[in-house]
Amino acid sequence: MTTTIPLLGYHVWWSTRGLRVSHDDLLNHLNATGFGAFAPALPTDATALKRAIYAWLDDQHQTGSPLQPPKGGIRNLVRPINTRSSQHIVFALVGEAVDFAALGLSYGTQARILLEKLSPHERLHREPALICTTAATGVIAAQHEASAFTDALRPRWRTYQTLHLAGDLTHLIRTIIDAIPGAVCVRREGGLFFVPVSEHATLLRLRQLVAALPTDGEHEPYVELLGVPDEAAARRTMARAVHRGMLADVQAMQSDLNDLQRKAKQVKASTIAQRLSAYQQVIARAQLYADLLGMHQQDIQTAITDLSAVARALLLSDTNAPSDRNDALVAAPIHPPDGGDATISPTSAEATHLGTHPNASNGTFNGGANLGTEAGVRPSM
Repeated sequence: MTTTIPLLGYHVWWSTRGLRVSHDDLLNHLNATGFGAFAPALPTDATALKRAIYAWLDDQHQTGSPLQPPKGGIRNLVRPINTRSSQHIVFALVGEAVDFAALGLSYGTQARILLEKLSPHERLHREPALICTTAATGVIAAQHEASAFTDALRPRWRTYQTLHLAGDLTHLIRTIIDAIPGAVCVRREGGLFFVPVSEHATLLRLRQLVAALPTDGEHEPYVELLGVPDEAAARRTMARAVHRGMLADVQAMQSDLNDLQRKAKQVKASTIAQRLSAYQQVIARAQLYADLLGMHQQDIQTAITDLSAVARALLLSDTNAPSDRNDALVAAPIHPPDGGDATISPTSAEATHLGTHPNASNGTFNGGANLGTEAGVRPSM
């Protein structure tokens, strides 16, 4: 006789390693699985160019690069030169050489690539200017162009303008899971989520989506679901894990609101509305898990109420200088349930340094692309 154990929900984790899909194909798969509303934007011109440069470097490694000596010990770095007010962004291709005898490093700029910045309206009507030069310094102009390099880079750049890689798809999956009612991260480092059993059909559609996407042929992406049994011990464990995850969300919201107060000269009503909507979603999740797991929720509700009050106050003030009242709200302690971790009670000064979301995606669990090369791990793109 087979006994079916009732479930509270599912632990969910995934890998997108090896996924490469065109924008149009991704839209088709999203629509086919009911996730059309989560369609991502195309990669930016700068992101596409950075990826194209790395693709070109990979090809040069296979065939022999004209920009670096054949000896080992050279690491290729791509460094952006950019300011918000400039009309161009420049990527410098820098060679880092290791001198083991002298225990030192030396650097040389091997090439620079200039990309014109266009407004969204301008981008609809023309392609940005792209100029490559092997000159290490000076004005980058057409007369200094390394045309062979530009001709080799341009088609790759155009390819990556409409191509989504593993990192893009990790972000997409995280966005979808964040929108599932009751989904919460239960691992401090991110990458492991609990989703209530009522959302099983949504998780199956998500697994179907990832399985249908094209890969590089070397890796097998996946979405894994591990059932959490509906037992007393499991309920207690999940209540603590979910509570920790929600406290991390609240901390991130506290830090975000602090940043908003410090940086913004005038806060838009739409910006505050987005924050208030996110706060209400946390309260709804706390209520769901109070009903499902008997999770303690009063501290979360109190913290969210305080955050909402501070956010609304920003709309009523002429300046955004934090008041004593706001500092007191940020410093309000948040206590985990009995048997949980120590009290989380950041001061306003400590909260200033909490800019990184505790649930940020990382590692294979979140499908991080393997961007490492023989020369080292590349920057995230």
